[in-house]
Amino acid sequence: MRYESSSTANKSSFAQFKTLIDDLLGELHVEEQVTLPLEVDDQRVTISGIADLVHETETQVKIIDYKTDSTRRAQSEYQK
Repeated sequence: MRYESSSTANKSSFAQFKTLIDDLLGELHVEEQVTLPLEVDDQRVTISGIADLVHETETQVKIIDYKTDSTRRAQSEYQK
């Protein structure tokens, strides 16, 4: 197993993030207020918050929200 120093790991993470952002076509909205109205058990509820990045194209909108929890608890929920 190979371990990286935190500064090397941070540089690697930054490079991956930069590549992701540079490859996105369309409009980017940073720190965007988002809301999602849903119906749950016959009741209308709204989930809201601040998304780190909203990527908008002519055909779709993607929300990119980075989780910085120190644990992997609920990771499957984050990846939806």
